[in-house]
Amino acid sequence: MSTTQKADSMVMPADIVPLLEQAEAEEMSEFQSLVVGEERTALSMASVRLRGGVCMSVGNDPDEYWNKALGFGFEAPVTTSLVSDVLDFYTTHQSRVAVLQFAPSVMPTHWEQIAREFGLQRTAGVIKFAAPVETVIAAGRSAELAEGLSVEAVRPEHAANWAHTVVSGMGMKENCFLPGSIGTVGHPAWRPFGVRDGDGNYVAGGNLRIHGPVATLFAGATLPQARNLGAQGALVRARALAAREAGCEWLFVETGPSTPERPNPSYRNMLRYGFEIAYQRPNWVWKRPLTHGVSNSISAGSRSAAVS
Repeated sequence: MSTTQKADSMVMPADIVPLLEQAEAEEMSEFQSLVVGEERTALSMASVRLRGGVCMSVGNDPDEYWNKALGFGFEAPVTTSLVSDVLDFYTTHQSRVAVLQFAPSVMPTHWEQIAREFGLQRTAGVIKFAAPVETVIAAGRSAELAEGLSVEAVRPEHAANWAHTVVSGMGMKENCFLPGSIGTVGHPAWRPFGVRDGDGNYVAGGNLRIHGPVATLFAGATLPQARNLGAQGALVRARALAAREAGCEWLFVETGPSTPERPNPSYRNMLRYGFEIAYQRPNWVWKRPLTHGVSNSISAGSRSAAVS
């Protein structure tokens, strides 16, 4: 990977944006593919690859999180035709809502016109972070895990208990998050880790997905009774060490913005663990037109698969 200097600080790969976007697109697509059989049918799940990106639909999604379209703008430009094809997919699958995610660098100059044409509404989206694996490992050396807690790789026989902990800690419904999380345990591209208390119960968990020379921190969460005890710092370092072992050079993660009105601890944590902001990416929310003038408030995509 060639590199470029950013903000007079760390040297990031020159191709950081496509790396981040494509790693996330593959991660989300693969995660949803791990939901199979009756569970997949019950959730009314579907996906399609389209012009270098991925569209994913979960018809029965109470969180309104998993209907995502992302990874576009690198193999083919973002155009009116592309957006039309993406929304045709969601219309065909009777999705009530969908979140379109485009990196700022691939947005066309007439994007506002396209957004108006299709009724897309902008929401805050996420902050994309990046850091060299070695930087995160070094930053984590001073992290302290409270006495009685231990971090470990998740074994198959503990997959369900670990997954329940992560889903509960994220505050999300089980839907596809639970079976997808279980499916990552033992998968060659994923490295799930958990933190146990003195009784052997999981109190925190997080995942890592390997994508060639880069890896992504995925879905870190801690149960309320174990917060502020160093669990997430231990999980970040454990996953960074796993990324190094897999031969990865860079770590990526995303989380929601942090403002004085709505501070986000995950945002501050990422900076403390050695990550730097690569860019901010808004969400563009589409809602299927409803009859009789009924409208819905926008909540889709408000959650982030981030470390908390």
